[in-house]
Amino acid sequence: RMAKHELEKGRKLGEARHQLEEARRSLDSALGVAEKAGLGADIPLLRAELGRAHRELGHVITRSEGLEKGLTHYRHAERELRTALETAELGITDRADILQDLAEVLYHSGDEAAAQEYLTEVEKLIGPEHRIVPGEELPGEELPHEEFAPLGKVEMLRGQMALARGQLEEGLQHYVLAYAYFARFS
Repeated sequence: RMAKHELEKGRKLGEARHQLEEARRSLDSALGVAEKAGLGADIPLLRAELGRAHRELGHVITRSEGLEKGLTHYRHAERELRTALETAELGITDRADILQDLAEVLYHSGDEAAAQEYLTEVEKLIGPEHRIVPGEELPGEELPHEEFAPLGKVEMLRGQMALARGQLEEGLQHYVLAYAYFARFS
């Protein structure tokens, strides 16, 4: 998160890369300790975090050296996220978050169709009762609020995809929906 913050503040890519590589090493170490200690419940979430670190490294390296170099980290991210998803013990919110992370990795790797499939899977997993539809009544207050966050991330990624295709209006609609989900989550 610190490396991502550094990038957003306009800091150098090298600083962000260094922080992400340090995070990746720490997560690798934590994963090894958790596996040796038999902490099975923590392993999928550590793998997901390791996948996220690789994804962010992929972003940084793609920006500085091109997609071909960044793909190595995107592939590592994809592998870690898929492995994390193999665990049956994940709750709905964790599973949805990891699916959305996988969709983001696939999109940035150049597979928008697969990314869209995973975004749809997130929506199905969370369920239609959480969906915010413009012009319709908002979902009930009694619903678990943490399940709105993955839907916000879904809409953010869809907005990014639409803008990349030059579809400004569609992209903005997705960003507005993302804002509504994040407001509902907070």
